[in-house]
Amino acid sequence: MSTISPELEAKIERRAQRAWRRHSDGAPKPVTRISDITDTELKYRLPYTPDYYGKEKIRVVKHADGRIEVDPKTTGLLDCLQKTDLDKLKKHGDTVRAYVVTKGDAKDGGEVFKVSKDLDFKFAVSLKSRAQCLESVNPGDRVFVVELHADEIVDHNYGHVTTKVASVVKELDQEKDLGFTDGLLDCQSKSDLEKLKKHIGQVRAYVLKKRPKKSLSLNKKHTLKTGERYTCRDAVVEQVRPGDKIYVAEFSYEDITKHHTDGLVAEGKLVEELDPIKHLGFTVGTTLDMLKNSDLKLLAKHDGMVRGYKYVTKDLKSPTQTGPEQITYKVGEEFEIPNADTNPKETCGKGINVATKEWCQGFAKPPARALAFEFHSKDIAAIPTDGGKMRVFRCLCVEEVDIKTFKPLAASDPKKKGFFGRLLGSEGEEG
Repeated sequence: MSTISPELEAKIERRAQRAWRRHSDGAPKPVTRISDITDTELKYRLPYTPDYYGKEKIRVVKHADGRIEVDPKTTGLLDCLQKTDLDKLKKHGDTVRAYVVTKGDAKDGGEVFKVSKDLDFKFAVSLKSRAQCLESVNPGDRVFVVELHADEIVDHNYGHVTTKVASVVKELDQEKDLGFTDGLLDCQSKSDLEKLKKHIGQVRAYVLKKRPKKSLSLNKKHTLKTGERYTCRDAVVEQVRPGDKIYVAEFSYEDITKHHTDGLVAEGKLVEELDPIKHLGFTVGTTLDMLKNSDLKLLAKHDGMVRGYKYVTKDLKSPTQTGPEQITYKVGEEFEIPNADTNPKETCGKGINVATKEWCQGFAKPPARALAFEFHSKDIAAIPTDGGKMRVFRCLCVEEVDIKTFKPLAASDPKKKGFFGRLLGSEGEEG
């Protein structure tokens, strides 16, 4: 067992009392010896406090030449790979290897970083661990490995240290060391958007245009409007509705100006417009007959005519509207409400509300009557979330149907003069 002098015991006691006062307002308590670890090293533990559990230990080392040190500093090369390694620097007395992130021009503190160059910075430079740099590095940034003596550290802060002197050892390779990818990254899914932060090549992304008045020119730089952003293919395909257009853009990572959780802002060149039938799974040219409530799901990918139903009073008036706004429906006439409510959470909002055959059969009772309407999918204002109904801007009343069987009661010609006549293929003349 190793023994130490009373003078050294007193020195350890004073060190412990100072540490105790940092963690407690109470009276100092004596330090406790843990055990004699070896013949050359002893450990002591600080006394217990409510907010400090004695994790700090005082090391006493007896060297072969007889020298005894209290809390000696570690020696050798300390490579700060993890953030926790930065905490060890206060008790390290030798060479330190740390990491620094610079922008594309590789400047920091007024100095240009070059390998095998000793730098004397005008301003203190922040050094971090390798893990911290890999987490925060962006395309175009560079990461350098520097070495210095622990005594050259100016300040210890939470998560980094600062210095004015360092020697550049090497620069980390963007692909091999930093995990960056090159080439063309096609953003098909949301996971591909996450990869953009570590991509230094070309990018292909997608933008959704809601019912544009005209098509955009391809192979030209396109500036996004306020609130617009490029995103992945899955996101725009999920949101696209009849009348919308999806464009494919290509650009370099250097053209990206801002990252979002669901997309990005960039100066991109439009290279392609996705075909609704070939690429998006749209149905075109057929008339969808809304028989079941589940048929409403088909409307999201249908670019064409839709047939819906509505039950009315015995005198063909709206069963819910009252006053001067109450509509009287007649077979062969067109009806339009340009400011129909587009909020899907509003079940009976302003507009022409039509429904599926299943929904009408569940609510309509004699002496109510039933009418069939046709309209284009682009004229759907909203599909309420309660299921079974839809609200449209305009439609054509094509015929009356039996309230029980929903079979036509009388033939009628829907090709009346006006916008629906042209839409359905007539020349605008009454039949």
